Amino acid sequence: LTLIMILVLVVTKSQGAPLNSFISYYEPAYFNTSDVVYQLNKNRAKRSLSPGTINIDFRAHNRLFRLRLVHSGDSIFSDDISFENTAGQIEFKTDRVYSGTMEDDQSAKVDGIVTADGSFDGHIHAKDDVFYIE
Repeated sequence: LTLIMILVLVVTKSQGAPLNSFISYYEPAYFNTSDVVYQLNKNRAKRSLSPGTINIDFRAHNRLFRLRLVHSGDSIFSDDISFENTAGQIEFKTDRVYSGTMEDDQSAKVDGIVTADGSFDGHIHAKDDVFYIE
């Protein structure tokens, strides 16, 4: 299991001390990154047939988050996209970009990057809260 920090931008009844003026509450979220890597490898092998779903489940903020993600890099970026930093053009693999929802909240929007080691870095826009995961 790998430690992933989940951050909340807006919490109406936060517990604990705020981290800073932008983050009202934070806590660790744990999930099995080895399982995510397995799903990535399985989906990569069959991607040409149909897009596979990456399932990431974890508990945080006294609730169960059940993320259901599909590859979305091809639909978000144009074919001729170029990524740059201050040193110039850099390579960015859009095959790690995913979007989706939460199983128990279809109105929620989840966007982020699934890394090669199975970590998730992104955000969840739920009904009343925005959660940042890194």
